[in-house]
Amino acid sequence: MQQAGILGEGRTGSGALWRVLLSPHGRMARREFQRWSLGYAAAVIGLVCLAVVFARLEWRPAAFASAGLLPLLLIPATIQMIRRLHDLDRTGWWIVLSDALWIAEYPASRLAGEAGAAGATILSLVGLGLSLWLMVLTFGRRGTPGPNRFGPAPDGV
Repeated sequence: MQQAGILGEGRTGSGALWRVLLSPHGRMARREFQRWSLGYAAAVIGLVCLAVVFARLEWRPAAFASAGLLPLLLIPATIQMIRRLHDLDRTGWWIVLSDALWIAEYPASRLAGEAGAAGATILSLVGLGLSLWLMVLTFGRRGTPGPNRFGPAPDGV
């Protein structure tokens, strides 16, 4: 039996890597998603540590460069989440809703003062709840067996 690599079973080469990183089409199996998520977590932790070390050494440009790379990780991470949701026969718009709640919290807390604090807290709690639900769903549930509206089952499932 062939072991699935970081690109999944049957996927090789740089074209497959770009498809995995930048194409929201298709489905991603749970194990493949877990492997990619661990890689992203390690990259984020590494970049944050570098930014902190550079800031402590007062190497400001290097600290900003390290921290500036963090948003670039959001693009492939979001695409992978969309593909994982597709495997669960759910639309990728759930991730947009989750992100929108987190983004809306900041201006709500800043613009409305004391009155906005309650609204921002509610938005934060709803965003947290949705994020936790998405995490349990994507990490814990098996994908839809066989083909679904987003395509055939991922390799090895």
